[in-house]
Amino acid sequence: MSSNMAMIAIITFKRPQGLETLLASIAAMEEAGPFRVVVVDNDPEETARELVMRKWGFRVDYETEPRAGIAAARNRCLDLIADDDEFVVFVDDDEEVSSCWLGELVAAQRRTAADVVGGPVISRFPDCTPLWIRHGEFIQRKVLAEESSDGIPATNNTLVAVRAIRQNANVRFNEQFSFTGGSDTEWFVRLIESGEVRFVWTERGVVYEDVEAARVTFSWVWKRSARAGNVLGRIRIERGSRARVFTGGLARVAIGLAGTLLDLLRGRGLQRDSFVRIPTGIGMLQAVFGRAVVEYRRR
Repeated sequence: MSSNMAMIAIITFKRPQGLETLLASIAAMEEAGPFRVVVVDNDPEETARELVMRKWGFRVDYETEPRAGIAAARNRCLDLIADDDEFVVFVDDDEEVSSCWLGELVAAQRRTAADVVGGPVISRFPDCTPLWIRHGEFIQRKVLAEESSDGIPATNNTLVAVRAIRQNANVRFNEQFSFTGGSDTEWFVRLIESGEVRFVWTERGVVYEDVEAARVTFSWVWKRSARAGNVLGRIRIERGSRARVFTGGLARVAIGLAGTLLDLLRGRGLQRDSFVRIPTGIGMLQAVFGRAVVEYRRR
């Protein structure tokens, strides 16, 4: 790695245990090259300050973003990019990075010259997880092939070349998605649509996520899938017609129902690839009628 920095960008809001685990795993990394960590606390009461300012063995900068919302906090991260930062690496405050995480993301970027490199997020489930979630591969994200460009990256484990951000000076996280979620999806879609940004996946830069017990439920799977469809619908409406999004939503519901019925008749139980099409399609239809699914509501 060159002498230029990688800025590890973390936004946090009242997750002290997860944030501590993340920072400790960063401190334990091997062969990471030069990096610094920026933690943006979205809590105006600065509840993460004491934790972040401990001696971690690496440079860490603590900042606050008093405006509530994920997109506002992520935009604050963009504001903190320094002149000698070559990469911004996004990771979530409820994750744990592997020992070679940063080195592998940077190595993939060096091999491919890609502007964006995404890595796997491996879910670790609590003991109370129902068998249908494990067997149906729900919640667990797919690990894509090395150097694949399929799908859309997210800020849970992604390296972005600073040059790609600077050459698209107006690329900011859209605060209309702050409380619905999906601001990272919408941001990456716009960044890649600029036509000059290439992204790839690497199988090697792994992070781990401990799934909360409250998430291993039918209700949570349904709501998260509906939110994802709602975000997708809103993004597509901005770039096309409501009629096309409406048709696409109906098609997803129909295909999902047919696939789920077939899975059940075959004795396979609920399967993610079939079942989540149903709430995803419903979320798209909600977007058509102007309804946003709010996931991160605050009092």
